Amino acid sequence: MLFTNSYWTISCWFKKTSSVTNAYETMLGLTKGNGADANKKFSLYIYNNKIGCVGEKTSSANIVAFDTALWHHACLVNNNGSFTYYMDGVSIKTFSNTNCQLDCTDFVVGGRAAVEDAASIGTPWGGYLSDIKLYATALTVV
Repeated sequence: MLFTNSYWTISCWFKKTSSVTNAYETMLGLTKGNGADANKKFSLYIYNNKIGCVGEKTSSANIVAFDTALWHHACLVNNNGSFTYYMDGVSIKTFSNTNCQLDCTDFVVGGRAAVEDAASIGTPWGGYLSDIKLYATALTVV
């Protein structure tokens, strides 16, 4: 495990350079397999130029549109199973997932690894990612 506790934060700056229609473009995520591990998945993604977050089969439904010409900050905080997703410092979505831990063998950057189906890797990230950070604590917005 990358972080064995239930308190962590992942964040990055992103800017889109291309647009893909009707496809999930994962910036950062944990892509576990099927069965008992299926509910451990989460990702920060772009879908039709809206940013979203999905975790334990609970989606934010592509809730925030953004200006693709600008850089933006995305952050996902795990505070003992209570997840909060932020964009540009504003809380966007909260959901629960008591099973999710950051596992370095399944953590992906810039794509979606479908470990249950090696032939289906997902849509590659079409843009820039910068200052990708993983913290072993639940950060707060000041």
